[in-house]
Amino acid sequence: MPDYDPAISKGLGLPGWVNHIAFDAADGEALDTARDRWLVFGLDVVRMDHGRALSIYAEDPNGNTIEWSWLHDPFTAEDRARAADLLVGPRREHPGPEPVLEVFTPALART
Repeated sequence: MPDYDPAISKGLGLPGWVNHIAFDAADGEALDTARDRWLVFGLDVVRMDHGRALSIYAEDPNGNTIEWSWLHDPFTAEDRARAADLLVGPRREHPGPEPVLEVFTPALART
C-alpha cells in the first residue's frame, strides 16, 4: 500500500498531537522507566506537568504522538461535577498554574 500514511493525525493533515495514543502509567517510577526506554531508542521525550498528572510524549517512526501519563491526584466526585459544569457553563479563565515542560534528548541522556 504505497499511498497509505500510517500517521493517524498527519495522514489527515492535522498536527501529530491531535489524535495521539495514550497509556496509563502506574506511578512516577513507571513513567521514568518509559522515558528512559524511549531515550535508549533515540527518541526525544517531552514531560509535561499537568498539575494532577505527569505525562511524557514522544513520536513513533510514523509521526504518531505516544503518551504515557500518571494521574497522581485522582479526581473526586466534586471534581467531576465541576468539570461537567465547566463544559456547559460560561467560559472561565484557567485557574491552575501554567503547565511545566521538560525536554529530554538521547544525547543528553548519555552524559
